[in-house]
Amino acid sequence: MSTGRLTLPVEEGMDDAIRALAERLGADAVRNSDGTTLPDLVHELATKVYSTYFVGRGDQKWALSHPDQTTRVYLMSRRVAAGVEENEGRKSEAGVNRTGGHDAAATAPLTIRVADGYFDLQVAPDTDCDVKRWWQVIDRTTGDTVPTSGWTLTGQGAKASVTIAEPQVGHVYTVDFLARQLWDPTQMYNYLTNNWADDPTRSREQPFDARYPETWAHIKESLALWLEGHPEVDVVRFTTFFYHFTLVFNDQQREGFVDWFGYTASVSVPAMETFEREFGYALTAEDFVDQGYYNSSFRVPSARFLDWIGFQHRFVTSHMRELVEMVHADGKEAMMFLGDNWIGTEPYGPLFASTGIDAVVGSVGSAATCRMIADIPGVKYTEGRFLPYFFPDVFRPGGDPVGEANESWLTARRAIVRSPLDRIGYGGYPSVALKFPEFVDRVEEIVTEFRELHSRTESVHPATARFTVGVLNAWGALRSWQTHMVAHAMFYQGAYTYLGVLESLAGLPFDVRFLSFEDIRDGVPESIGVLINAGGFDTAFSGGDKWADPHTQAVVRRFVAAGGGFIGVGDPSA
Repeated sequence: MSTGRLTLPVEEGMDDAIRALAERLGADAVRNSDGTTLPDLVHELATKVYSTYFVGRGDQKWALSHPDQTTRVYLMSRRVAAGVEENEGRKSEAGVNRTGGHDAAATAPLTIRVADGYFDLQVAPDTDCDVKRWWQVIDRTTGDTVPTSGWTLTGQGAKASVTIAEPQVGHVYTVDFLARQLWDPTQMYNYLTNNWADDPTRSREQPFDARYPETWAHIKESLALWLEGHPEVDVVRFTTFFYHFTLVFNDQQREGFVDWFGYTASVSVPAMETFEREFGYALTAEDFVDQGYYNSSFRVPSARFLDWIGFQHRFVTSHMRELVEMVHADGKEAMMFLGDNWIGTEPYGPLFASTGIDAVVGSVGSAATCRMIADIPGVKYTEGRFLPYFFPDVFRPGGDPVGEANESWLTARRAIVRSPLDRIGYGGYPSVALKFPEFVDRVEEIVTEFRELHSRTESVHPATARFTVGVLNAWGALRSWQTHMVAHAMFYQGAYTYLGVLESLAGLPFDVRFLSFEDIRDGVPESIGVLINAGGFDTAFSGGDKWADPHTQAVVRRFVAAGGGFIGVGDPSA
């Protein structure tokens, strides 16, 4: 098989070079990337044409004319100690005497500049909402919420400050605040990485929220017009839907907090009001801020947070289904990119298959991320986008695109042998990659090997052990092949050892099933031969207080006594 199973990025202004590249590599599909448009000759290049489509951004006219309907994010201010830290640029008059006693100014008001430390082009405090209802001021020393009567807000937007009337000296205070998202994080990354500020045709794209009925109607109208105007497109590649994973930059324009599974940016006043009507209780700002952990996937999920995930999963998948049906009615396929605004889709969630989405494509940075894509149920085919992106941050003097390509392929190949992706592809700008002929040579070798794996196996499932390995953690199947990840395949020192467990399993001859503690409540499933419990102390991955349940302990002991295996890594059953 010398052609097929490959998607290449294209761009305008280099028709002959792209035609030669597509023919050389045997591409059967082409696509545009964020910031590029499809050239006129696309159907001369390949059988299928993909086009990226942004549901929740890219329409600046709508975003700027409906600023009240932008997406929101919950954030926490810097921690400020009353009478100890600098306040308003001066040392507070409150202090502590040499004997440890408090002076007469012990209860001087404390002012916190809410957005200090955040990138003001990305987020701004939402001071137009009912701040006494949707914001929260917390004494982090005691964990108590400061009564709304005990603080006041001054200033608007980025200049907003909260003043606490009677703080306790030495106690640390924060403000949990709702903020508007002024700039989509992925578009911001591409904008800054590719120096789009130098291009007058570019703009900083502001996202908008499908929770607002007016915006949702506009989203559907826009898609209908786009489909009518793009008969050349065969596959609509949604990038992605409504809510971006948590990615907040600091005032140095660097990532301040990132959680690839974060729901902190899926909030809005209409959503929280609807949630309260459906569930019979109200969520607070602290339910999202979570002491500054923002419900990271490393945290044992609370019942309230799981309720929110289920609530948003229902909303996102039902609205996905409407858009997918529009695409199908136009005779096209619908593909989802597993990234960017993927929050709420939950590919391993109970409702994902009901969307009717045809395919999922995602970035492959490891064996685990490869299996994360390849094992998604309920789709017709899966595609892995290999690294590196054809971006100037890698394709530059001193860069090592061949090295990155080798790492991406060699780590993924073990997983592909066990659970094959149907297709592979690349993203970015061919004009950048073609300046590195040794990289193109290596891609040709990788693509050839990928096709050989498919032709030799003929989609036959490889032999596996007669028992299944169960990975036991607080998330279960919802985070299949996704445990211990911070930002997709980003290295994180606190988790790489545990992620290595998944890397091993991804290419070993075992069927793997991810189990929650609820899944073993009535006994370990019969097919399971070995349970693996891997993770640090008090994390979702080791289980935290889930192990305090005597029934759970008894179930696992009976399983082992009957001949099952239990492997612990880190702080198992802590």
